Amino acid sequence: MSGPLRYTSESECVKGFTEAYENANRTPHTDAIIHTDLNKEDAFRKITGLLKKDIPDIVMTTSETIANGVIEGLHILGYSTQNIPVVTLGEEHWNKYTRSFANFSTARPAMKLGAKAANLLVEKLQSPQLQESDQIILNSNGTHDASMILSALKTSPLAQPSVTTVGKKNSIRILMLDTPLVHSFHGLLRNFETQTGIRVDITILQHHRLYDAIVESSLSDKEENRYDVYMYDIPWLGMLANQGILADISSFMHTIDVSKFLPGSLEYFSKFQDKYFGLPFMYAPQILYYRKDLFDNPALRNQFEKQFGSQLRPPVSLREYNAMAEFFTSKTSAIPYGVSIPAAYDECLAPELYMRLRSYGSEIIDSNGNVVFDNPKTLKAYINFMQILRFAKPDYLNANDVSIVDSFLSGETAMLISYPSFLTDINDLRKSSMIGSIGYSHIPGNSPLLGGWSLGVAERSTNKDSAMAFIRWTCNEQMDNYFALLGGQSAITRTYTNDELVKFYPWLPLYRSVYSYTKPMLPPIIRNGQVMSPNAIDAIICKWAYQLINGNAAIEEVIPSTQKELERFMNQ
Repeated sequence: MSGPLRYTSESECVKGFTEAYENANRTPHTDAIIHTDLNKEDAFRKITGLLKKDIPDIVMTTSETIANGVIEGLHILGYSTQNIPVVTLGEEHWNKYTRSFANFSTARPAMKLGAKAANLLVEKLQSPQLQESDQIILNSNGTHDASMILSALKTSPLAQPSVTTVGKKNSIRILMLDTPLVHSFHGLLRNFETQTGIRVDITILQHHRLYDAIVESSLSDKEENRYDVYMYDIPWLGMLANQGILADISSFMHTIDVSKFLPGSLEYFSKFQDKYFGLPFMYAPQILYYRKDLFDNPALRNQFEKQFGSQLRPPVSLREYNAMAEFFTSKTSAIPYGVSIPAAYDECLAPELYMRLRSYGSEIIDSNGNVVFDNPKTLKAYINFMQILRFAKPDYLNANDVSIVDSFLSGETAMLISYPSFLTDINDLRKSSMIGSIGYSHIPGNSPLLGGWSLGVAERSTNKDSAMAFIRWTCNEQMDNYFALLGGQSAITRTYTNDELVKFYPWLPLYRSVYSYTKPMLPPIIRNGQVMSPNAIDAIICKWAYQLINGNAAIEEVIPSTQKELERFMNQ
């Protein structure tokens, strides 16, 4: 594991590594060389990702910083440096008492190298005609030389970690959302398995398939088709609890410190009719991301102000957002499109509509259960939505929440409104943010939807104690720190006040501040206590919205038609 190849010190280590294989007439494994950002956080991410699919015999690192991240990852997953020795080629000790945590280390004396290079440079400048080009090799004065490392490794026991054999009662099945953060979280599961002896089997599905899979699992008479833990979108909570799909976990709540969660978050993530049915797992408010380099460009700023009479800045209103999308799409050649809009299926399209309805003050169904969709505020929201489509990347009918992030990070769009959980590579965003390319701000219109996911126990699970042990483990604050290092956003408050994490992910304070005014789209509860299906409401609204998008109906027809169909649904 090395740093970026653009650093000579790192590329030389990689060169030596590959030459050693060549000299032995062997070819390195495809994952034998892993590049990091030369920090312990990225090394931690890389080793946990590697251990999901492969267990190396030895890990060699080019710096002690990388070694520390690797060792942290090994220990949290139940391995040790006795199981998997760690060698560092660059121990960063500054006196004879400092020792590396790695099994074996050798120092590259950076201060001596720098001093010698400076002396050579001065001599060359003073007598450019007389000095020959020299290559000087300094011996390391580290704790071990190469021969000592080789000898020690030959005699070191490379014991593989023990694998706990568990029975059927000591295993649980979990149904989760297909998102980059869940895939990252998957790398931490060995920690739970090692601690508890409970094996975890995870099935991952896309958003538009997950709800139906939860319902089908709850109805199945075959035990092999049922799950013990469900990951559910917070608008689904009422339906899943009301239909007896989620188990009431109120009796377990005395074992949970609820004060560590974001204030009031359990009302959205966990509670239904004064009972608890789950615990928060992933907090995801809508956020605006934008190309800071474009917004700070003096020529573009002057051009925008001349054409639109206002400043080029992170948009505050939806009207400004549309104007900036128009500017970047058709008024400048700096970037192909202003925005991307996800409309591949209902779960993508509905938030785009609801965000605008809320911003313009419209409602779908009021607190008395009356459909109030057909109103002038809905008309404004739909007009705004149809305007943005004119200046969006034209693949919106095939675009989903992940693909619009890809379009943004690949440089095709200037702005992005999305939930953090769909960022395909949080580390790419971090690097871009640190060098000033990507900014982040509150969304235009100041009405972000609260996206979020919880973990609940299946009512028909025969292993509820183990299922609850898993959910409690996900809420452990130490595990939350590791999850955050992998790019996750939990609903635990300390994530957003941790100085180390904020330094590494500078947008965390924004995610925290958005919480005070973001809310989810929750389905109504009618007078008999029945919860309306959020998916059914989404389907009706999106059905008519697609008619509008495809040019099969005008806004003046779509809004009253949506109103009538919602009324029929409510009457049923």
